[in-house]
Amino acid sequence: MKREVLEPSRRKTQAALPAAGACRTPHPRATRSSKRSVSEREAQPAPKRPRSDKGKSKQRSMDTTSERADEPAGDAPRRGNEAAASSSGGGSSHEPSAAQQRAEARQAALEAAEREALEMLDESSARARAGAPSWGGPSHALQGLLRKLGAGLDDLLPSASSHGRLKTILAGLKGPDESMQLASLTELCEVLSIGTEESMSSLSVDVFTPLLISLLRQEHNPDMMLLASRALCHLMDAIPSSSAAIVHFDGVPLFCERLLSIEYIDLAEQALHALEKLSQEHPLAVLRAGGMLAVLQYVDFFAMGVQRRAVATAANMCRGLPVECAHLVADSVPLLSNLLSHHDQKLLENVCLAFARLAEAFSYSAPQLEMLAAQGLLPNVLRLVGGMASPGQSDAPVAVSDATYTMLLRMLATLCHGSASLCKQLLQLDASSTLHDVLSADATASQGSGFAAAISRPHDQLYQVLALAHELLPPLPKGSPFSAGAARLLAPKRRSKRNPEGEAAPVADSSAGERTPTEREQALLDQPELVELYASRLFALFMHVHSGAVNASVRSKSLSCMAKVLHFYPAAGLRDMVRSHAIAAFLAPLITSQEHASALLALHMAEILMTKLPAVYTDKFLREGEVAASVASRAARFHEMFVSSNPTLAAAVTSGEGSATLRKLRSLATSLSDESLYSTVNPKVPLAGSWTTFADVRALRQLASLLDEVGDGVSTFELAKSGLVEALLTYLTDADAVPADVANRAAALERRRVRLRVFCAESGAVAQAPPALGLLVGKLQDALNIVERLPLVLSDSSSSDPHSHGLKDYATNVVLIEPLATVGAIEDFLWPKSAGVPAGRGGKARQGLASVGSSLRPGNSAVTAAEGRGRQRLWGAVYTLTYRLPMEVDELGGGGGRGSVEPAGSGRSSEGEEGVRCAVEAHGAGAVLKLLWFLHRLNEHWARLYSTAELMRQLQDPLALCSRSFPSWCATLVNAYPFLFSFGTRRLFLHSTAFGLSRALQRLHAHAHEASSSSASSGAESRLESRLGRLPRQKVRISRSRLLDSAVRVMELYAAQPALLEVEYFGEVGTGLGPTLEFYALVSHDLRKAELDLWYHEEQPISDEPPAAAPDSTEAPLGGAAAERARDKHEKLVHAPCGLFPRPVAQEADGSGVPKRTIQLFTFIGRLCAKAMLDGRLVDLCFAPPFYRHLLCCELGLEDLHDLSPQLFRSLHQLQALASERSRLLRAGGKPAEVAAAVASLTLHGCPVDQLGLDFTLPGFPDFELKPGGADVDVTIDNLGEYVRLVTDALLVGGVRAQLAAFRQGFSDVFLVSRLAPFTPSELDVLLNGARERWDKATVIELLKFDHGYTRSSAAISHLLDVIADLTDAQLASFLKFVTGSPRLPVGGLARLSPRLTIVQKKPESGVSPDAYLPSVMTCANYLKLPDYSSKEVMRERILTAINEGQGAFLLS
Repeated sequence: MKREVLEPSRRKTQAALPAAGACRTPHPRATRSSKRSVSEREAQPAPKRPRSDKGKSKQRSMDTTSERADEPAGDAPRRGNEAAASSSGGGSSHEPSAAQQRAEARQAALEAAEREALEMLDESSARARAGAPSWGGPSHALQGLLRKLGAGLDDLLPSASSHGRLKTILAGLKGPDESMQLASLTELCEVLSIGTEESMSSLSVDVFTPLLISLLRQEHNPDMMLLASRALCHLMDAIPSSSAAIVHFDGVPLFCERLLSIEYIDLAEQALHALEKLSQEHPLAVLRAGGMLAVLQYVDFFAMGVQRRAVATAANMCRGLPVECAHLVADSVPLLSNLLSHHDQKLLENVCLAFARLAEAFSYSAPQLEMLAAQGLLPNVLRLVGGMASPGQSDAPVAVSDATYTMLLRMLATLCHGSASLCKQLLQLDASSTLHDVLSADATASQGSGFAAAISRPHDQLYQVLALAHELLPPLPKGSPFSAGAARLLAPKRRSKRNPEGEAAPVADSSAGERTPTEREQALLDQPELVELYASRLFALFMHVHSGAVNASVRSKSLSCMAKVLHFYPAAGLRDMVRSHAIAAFLAPLITSQEHASALLALHMAEILMTKLPAVYTDKFLREGEVAASVASRAARFHEMFVSSNPTLAAAVTSGEGSATLRKLRSLATSLSDESLYSTVNPKVPLAGSWTTFADVRALRQLASLLDEVGDGVSTFELAKSGLVEALLTYLTDADAVPADVANRAAALERRRVRLRVFCAESGAVAQAPPALGLLVGKLQDALNIVERLPLVLSDSSSSDPHSHGLKDYATNVVLIEPLATVGAIEDFLWPKSAGVPAGRGGKARQGLASVGSSLRPGNSAVTAAEGRGRQRLWGAVYTLTYRLPMEVDELGGGGGRGSVEPAGSGRSSEGEEGVRCAVEAHGAGAVLKLLWFLHRLNEHWARLYSTAELMRQLQDPLALCSRSFPSWCATLVNAYPFLFSFGTRRLFLHSTAFGLSRALQRLHAHAHEASSSSASSGAESRLESRLGRLPRQKVRISRSRLLDSAVRVMELYAAQPALLEVEYFGEVGTGLGPTLEFYALVSHDLRKAELDLWYHEEQPISDEPPAAAPDSTEAPLGGAAAERARDKHEKLVHAPCGLFPRPVAQEADGSGVPKRTIQLFTFIGRLCAKAMLDGRLVDLCFAPPFYRHLLCCELGLEDLHDLSPQLFRSLHQLQALASERSRLLRAGGKPAEVAAAVASLTLHGCPVDQLGLDFTLPGFPDFELKPGGADVDVTIDNLGEYVRLVTDALLVGGVRAQLAAFRQGFSDVFLVSRLAPFTPSELDVLLNGARERWDKATVIELLKFDHGYTRSSAAISHLLDVIADLTDAQLASFLKFVTGSPRLPVGGLARLSPRLTIVQKKPESGVSPDAYLPSVMTCANYLKLPDYSSKEVMRERILTAINEGQGAFLLS
């Protein structure tokens, strides 16, 4: 406990140590004066503390010895030789040797330090007796106050008694009596164990340390050695700087000897503990003393906890190791390699950390890297990495953390980069197959959830997967300016002095003649099957990752991998390899991309393809747009080499005609839009005869035929540039073709209906899986990548500029700043460090820092005016800041609010249609988006979505998120064209823009922390970046007996507050997530009670018992739960099989007539749902689809009744058919008598309408009159249409207007209900109520966690999964509510449950059978404690008993 408290103090001391080189160990006293403020270091040197000559000589002697002890091993023999030469050159034979001189100097220093320590103790005691305060301690008055308060801290305070006690202990340690020494050691351990650096300020480390080390040498007395070792450990805990003194006085070799002798196990463990502490501060000193071999030699003899400490110590010694010291770890590499098959996760992760640090230290020394891998490192690491794809099915001994996986990937990439031999071995070990499994696992997961492949893993981890794939192939030769430019942009920020270009291969210009292959290239030439296997497994995945990736570095790295494959693939088989990949269509939008690095890599790949396969890609590049894009300045070389020299391509670019297919598409566009042709567009052409005679019909058929052609069909570029998109949009939706006069309007509308029928018939839009329409939609979505130019507002430019620096680069630099330091001093300190220039040239640096954030603000910002002022100080002038009123919430990119926009006819708000048109057309995608929207209205069964990488990149930018600087197209596209984006992307947009800045930052921070925690230096850096405060929490305590009334009051008070709501219950000890989730479930249950008269229900409305899906869950089974269930047994719940919908109530237009209690409850329900969504909770209120459509501002009609009451819908639909037939007969005309007879003959199943016994009251609600006096008005054939219309309006609109308005108002009290506009009714149900899914045994076992007696292979786990698989939907919901507090899983299913559901063994008491126990749970941690039952039948019975009987409270189990 004490060590945990002192840990921050030790880190602070370490951070304050000056950089002393790789082979220098600072003395503790040197660290005391190393902490200086910014103003002291920059303005003037710190004044030196006066010191006596004795102290100076002592300090100088100790520092010199410390330096010699820690210098590189290679320097020691040299010094010895020099000393020997000096001795033999002219010295006398009686002169002492160099070793004797050092020993004498050390003894003199020890005596001087001892005398100084005794003087300090005596002087402190004298000052205390005289009443003066002691140095470094509290005042005498404070000591007296503590004594009066009874603190009993005399031994901890540096008072006279404590000084005397230390003096007595020192005297006992120096005495000759061993029993006295043992007693003094025991007392010293007691003092140090409860001491702190402040309370031990009078203890002289230079005196006690050598004494303790001398006692550690008493081999004849094991108790003495054990206590001395323990005292040294406590000393390092109390005074962290004392570790340098232990190193200085040669304590490290002594600890290693005690550990290697392993004669006394307690002493060996204590020595290991000491070495662990020393390795944190002085890893090189421990390593030179043989510490690596000492901690690993007999690691198997210790308990598991001690083994973990030993390997952690070894990992510490590998940190920052100079390559010259590689021989110090050579003997320990086999021992570390053997531990790669260990079954303990923590130990295995420390072994991986040790190898990763060694690989990083030897990254540019091929012999040392090969030494590391000589003992089977590569196959073992590949086996571990394989666990990323299938944790439960790989050959890995145990699954490790994501941070360790990322570290292993980085280590393998380092090994490949530094050694050609190891790279070849990895290819021969089929490393590409392992990477294929990892990336394909991402792709499989993404298809199920709708996310892109790159979203399923942290960016850093995915980048390391691609970095390893990138290093498996040799570097690209830099003969092409495209590859050279891309290499400069993609080069790592931290470049080695040994290889500043970051590549191991020599640079050669292809134009300079034949280049000699490098060793790595020759390996591929000798074994071409290696690159063929690599390409067959990974090339398609590289394309897939690039399409779905969000991070720019990941996208660029995938392109670089593809370029390597194309370059090194054997020319003879390249044609067959690229045949199955649409590379030309893939490269076309990249060449014109806004990402310069991607454009250069795409041009380089195009150059390779045109060089190797000119016959294939000359025509493909012409049709896909690469040739047209080559006119850009960045592609001048490509244009000169391949376009200008080809007459066909040059003529096509000059004339603008393009390919033959492009010319044909332009002809089809003319056929669809030319009104002079014989087509349905021409108003003079009668709509009679065969459709094949119309020009537009023939054009549609030809288009369908072209789209259906494989290989040589329509390219994306041709479709986008032919004008066919605009022609189709006009052909299908042109509103100008409809005249205003009534006479011609009907004819024009009929022509439009004919064109729609023709288009649907020819394209197959009426089919479930339309062939031509699906191809057209796919081409249009691909066309968005070509025509759109959506700007991004990003604050992080590090992905494109390798020389730029971000705040992360300085995360480990902790600087102490005095409170009174001036801004100018801070500025002088920061300028050279932020811009990487010397302090004297800070003028230009100021320009760069002054422009930070200029990408998000207008160019006339006052702060950015400092850019042109050269050396002028940023804070030396006065700047004027101009403020304006804040923008509306929806204007900040929120979407779906008052500023939301949708295409015309969407059924939603049309206020911003002009804004949509301007926004999308300004970025060149207007016609494509509008046509896609129209086609989506025709057929919603789309198999693919538009790539959401642009939106995801924008949402993950922290500065744009904080400043609400999202571009306008984000909200425009998400709200107007939601079908383009996956459900996950739209949900992320909702969280980022509607839930407030605090929650948006929490989400972004959680995602960033997941990625940053997987870095190799996951220690201090991730801790320093994790400074975002947690959301505030509002705890409330309510009574179960008055649950609903309490919930209404709680939502009135706290729903609109940003704090997370946590609920507790009176008389119960449960707190946290479990009771809160149960609160939402119980309130949802009470809201479904029939006595509230809130919901519309069927004629069989009431169930005698509550549904099994909503039992009250508990923390542990309770004996008194039967009474709670008996109360619920008499509660009648509404029976609404299609979902909940407000009960219609007769009301006026202003809502009067509805009971106030009903309005209050619907307002409460709105707040409850919004608060649950805001806090990430779930309710159990399954609303009917018409309810959600009303929230989305859709117009409701007769068809919507089918989703509310199918039986009533069928009856009204039949009556509506009779009313429509009557209207048709009346419009047809004829003799009045015949028409009257025909109308009178209309019957419903042979019964006339007036004999059905209907009146103008709402069916099922006799008190609800559809019109004044409706109870006395019978329904006849003449007013049947009015009756159907009034019934529909009363059920869906007029009778529920006030209730739904109250719900919307309550919801908007938390956040605007209009923010839900991008979602469909089914998606809204998932957002509010969570997901429902069946638990498949093979899938569920991968998502559960087993611990404390259970593993995935335990018989009880197999029985549990069988029992769960056999549960009904209601029983499964009960089980979920029992375990988690909610009857449904969160969005994403069981995979998104946090914390993960954990199954542990519940141990019975001695002599009691496990069958006598019920399972119990901890809902806050999703923790199921399951006894090991004797059979599956017993387990099923006990589980069902627990979920049905264990209810009513959260108590201790």
